[in-house]
Amino acid sequence: RLYPAHLLVQPRDHGILIIGWAGAVQPGPAAGGAAFARDLQQAAWSMRAMLAPLAGGDPPAIPASVPAALARLLRRTSEECAWCEATGARRLDELLVAAAGAAFGAPRFIDFQPVPRA
Repeated sequence: RLYPAHLLVQPRDHGILIIGWAGAVQPGPAAGGAAFARDLQQAAWSMRAMLAPLAGGDPPAIPASVPAALARLLRRTSEECAWCEATGARRLDELLVAAAGAAFGAPRFIDFQPVPRA
């Protein structure tokens, strides 16, 4: 399973590194798509948890500042395992790219250099 503690935010690279997976194993054929759908769902819950300090709540609330299309996708992915299984990772990525494009426009590099707090 993927939890917020497995995510290391890398602002310089505009990404997230998944850590702490030394003992991870690929599920056998008996697990089917449900195991992979659960990974997708856990990833979405982890994203919600990273956003939660902005909005709080249990389950983690999605802040109103998140564009509507992205919030709907995040909510559905984190709450509907059967939908994740039916959709699959590739289609979910396509939906994410489309929602982000609608919300923010074409992808572009934005230099981000956070200043450490004293």
